[in-house]
Amino acid sequence: METSTSPSDELEEAGRRLLELIEHEGDSALSAETRSRLFASLIRAYAAGWHTGAQQPFAPGEATTDQVVVTAAEMLRACEVTSFEMAAMFDV
Repeated sequence: METSTSPSDELEEAGRRLLELIEHEGDSALSAETRSRLFASLIRAYAAGWHTGAQQPFAPGEATTDQVVVTAAEMLRACEVTSFEMAAMFDV
């Protein structure tokens, strides 16, 4: 009997394979453009899940404070978030 896989199963498997390749080959295995597009896609997926009660973006200890702060700061710059908007978001 043949089992069919759903598109979400296929995507999950592709994500696992990509993660394994990145962890094995290092992040330089991807071009800057591919990393950027992948990162933006993952951000959109996380934000969509967040509205439905998604878990934390990653487990404690999987990224350093420096890595998170640098990434968050650059993401905010890329979206041109002002300090006023930032304060308003945290006042929710």
